[in-house]
Amino acid sequence: MKQVQKIKSMMVYPLFLGGILLILMIVIHFFIMPQIAGLLPNISEGQKSGISPVVWVTLVSGGSMLLGMGCYWFCHQTPLVKAGILVRLPLVGHIFQRYIAYYLASNLATLLRNGLSPKEIFKVLSAQHRNSLIFALGQRLNSALIKGSSLKRIVTTNKFIPREIVTFMSSGETVPEMANSMAAYAKLMFEEIINRTNRLIGLIQPAMFLIIGVTIVFTYFQLLLPINRCWLRKPVLTDIQLAGSNGN
Repeated sequence: MKQVQKIKSMMVYPLFLGGILLILMIVIHFFIMPQIAGLLPNISEGQKSGISPVVWVTLVSGGSMLLGMGCYWFCHQTPLVKAGILVRLPLVGHIFQRYIAYYLASNLATLLRNGLSPKEIFKVLSAQHRNSLIFALGQRLNSALIKGSSLKRIVTTNKFIPREIVTFMSSGETVPEMANSMAAYAKLMFEEIINRTNRLIGLIQPAMFLIIGVTIVFTYFQLLLPINRCWLRKPVLTDIQLAGSNGN
């Protein structure tokens, strides 16, 4: 929660600048450029060859529709499928993977410290919310153990399950020692989450300012390049006319 609050506080200023820049681009495209095109006819010819507003609206609508369909599909997947997708995401996939490791290790450490047997652990997991990851893992572990599958095979099937947890559970240690090992591992994963999120948070503002700077440069060229083309054409026409008049 602290990391999320830190991200929100760092995003306020770049988003404010981005909103102002978006309004400025809309004003330039729909109000200033048509007026300049009316004053300089050569610009209107260059504008006709560009992408029309209908195409822009179609592209934005299509992209939004695809994004909405992707979010809808993701929300209706099982927790195991969601976890498998999240750990493969670029930049944040490692954070999700460590969060899942922390989540599982801390819960198992709590259950083992209270002296619960495997049947009692499965009963506790089955009492959780049906859309939670720990409930889905409890169901998968129970069905796998009934069929005689090993824990290593379950880890191989679900890449997001940390191998260290299986190592702790098959190490032959006593239950209190196993619980302490998982608690220490959960603490280590939590520290990894904080360190990695701090690195990403440090990149948020430079990345946002870079995007804003590139957009400003693009808007500048979009506004001034047609004007420069128009002014560069005038001396050429004047020289041709002068040469023709001198020949006559």
